Amino acid sequence: MTLVKSSTFGHAFLFSVLLLPHFLFAQASSHSGSDGINYSICRGEKPYRELLAVVNRQLSWDAANGKLGNSLRSRLRFEKIDEKPAAQGSVGRYRVFVEGAPENKIYALSFWSIGKEVSFEPRFIYVNEQGLLMLHKPRPEQETSLGLGEEEELEVMPLTASAEPVRYMLSSQDQELSILGTLVPHPVFAVDNGCKVEVRMAGPGEAAMLIMIEGFPVKSRVPIVSVSDGETLNELVITDGSGKAAIVDYPHLKGKSSGIVKVFAEGPGCIPLVQLPWGASDPAKPENKP
Repeated sequence: MTLVKSSTFGHAFLFSVLLLPHFLFAQASSHSGSDGINYSICRGEKPYRELLAVVNRQLSWDAANGKLGNSLRSRLRFEKIDEKPAAQGSVGRYRVFVEGAPENKIYALSFWSIGKEVSFEPRFIYVNEQGLLMLHKPRPEQETSLGLGEEEELEVMPLTASAEPVRYMLSSQDQELSILGTLVPHPVFAVDNGCKVEVRMAGPGEAAMLIMIEGFPVKSRVPIVSVSDGETLNELVITDGSGKAAIVDYPHLKGKSSGIVKVFAEGPGCIPLVQLPWGASDPAKPENKP
């Protein structure tokens, strides 16, 4: 899939993309006590402002649902079709669904990866009764189809590293509808007795990581422990009404260019643990910062 920034629709859409995350963060922040996204683990200096802004945008993107201004609540859903050969092994191919999106609208799809600009699919997008994203208006016999092949349905093939997310936005041409979704082709997670902890890249060189937990008791206090090359820090988070919470981890250690961070969360009868390498980027001193 080739994505570009072009056309009048594209420029208008870019404007809405730039505004949306700030609105979403404000919305999420006002409920941060119940959503469990107002926690962070920081070693050494406070992360630089640009990194904080990017992390906040990601938290908002992942927490947001539905259409701004009305009651429609929906997320983009990704279904893996298969894998295709790539320069380094293989890359997954996915079809995309959205629940509840009106068929009488024309849509555009954009995507955003860490450290990159927002890009756009140059073709118009349509949906059928099943919410399948298509490259043309569905014919009557295609309304109930769950898959139509790469010539007729929209497919995405993101090339990513372990724990690297790609975030998508489906927006209507009339700018009345915006629906978000996050795809992690190579997730890093662990499940123990129904409790799950997942880590996601949130900054260049793993300068920041998102820690997501779910499956824990609702409205409960959950200890999260992060060990970066022997240095241990912990935070007590409060899960939301679904037993989920999120926390930001800045694993960089002063005087070290790389390392491994281990993360675990402790629940009743469960301690899921994951680990992920981090690179050379300093969350307090980016290379391009004077």
